[in-house]
Amino acid sequence: MPTVTDALCQRRSIRCFKPDPVDRQILKEIISLARWSPSWGNTQPWRFWVFQGASLEKIKDLASQRVLKGEPFQPEIPMPAAWPEALKKRYGETGRLVLSSLGIEREDKKGRGDFYVEMSRLFGAPCLIVGTLPREVAVEYAMLDMGIIIQSICLAAYAYGLGSCIMAASVGYPDIIRQVGNVDVNTLIVMGIALGYAEDAPINRFPRPRIPVEEMVTWVD
Repeated sequence: MPTVTDALCQRRSIRCFKPDPVDRQILKEIISLARWSPSWGNTQPWRFWVFQGASLEKIKDLASQRVLKGEPFQPEIPMPAAWPEALKKRYGETGRLVLSSLGIEREDKKGRGDFYVEMSRLFGAPCLIVGTLPREVAVEYAMLDMGIIIQSICLAAYAYGLGSCIMAASVGYPDIIRQVGNVDVNTLIVMGIALGYAEDAPINRFPRPRIPVEEMVTWVD
């Protein structure tokens, strides 16, 4: 079993999955571990929807059709309209690394389009876990709680030999999630995690730069 240090340093976003299904008992054990995540006042506001098999294929098919039509994402959690320059640069560099690992050049519109379709199909992942919150408590504290437990799910999945990718795109068309999962309108669809066994592919191996501690921390003595 990997250590916490192993999981923190070696877990990465997987963008090419094997089609092998993930046993439901393993998923239950992963989520059971993650439920020990801290939350504000121990409120544990999160609820999860796990899609596999036919339901997940329906989500993938409907989402990819919309991508092919050029329909923009409309997630229920709005994406930032602009980033500070340093963050924008990091975001752009990651995009470059992802596409270059696939041999896709910036001017290759078809290649980029094919990648977005593949992204809408969750890179072949056989499982999608969607995190939700009650609308009446979907404030900053509950969002922090959701981020914590999503990280816990990904780290626990790593311990079980599974790859994961936290994907805003997976809930980019929330009405599809509602339709397939019969999700109540009073439930806010927050984020999805693609889950499965990782393929040995270049897109799963490119370097992941991190800023140094000195750039992150202000020491106050």
